Amino acid sequence: MSREAIGENGAVLGSGDYWSRVNRSTFFGGLMRRASEASYQEALREAGSRASDMVEEIYNDLQEHKKQLASIDSGQRNALAK
Repeated sequence: MSREAIGENGAVLGSGDYWSRVNRSTFFGGLMRRASEASYQEALREAGSRASDMVEEIYNDLQEHKKQLASIDSGQRNALAK
């Protein structure tokens, strides 16, 4: 009689259900295209690319309005810098 390997999350190791449960219990769940996949390298590459795009957009906005930044209240400017 064969027995399937069951993970700590109660699902058969390597199954779609297994990966879904692993992903839901970690921050990876929100990064994956499908909850049942395990292509973490691709998910991290995509997240890094999106973060890079976001930083570039913010940088471009700041560059476009750099003359106006001097007139912003110092408290608000410091909050923006953070």
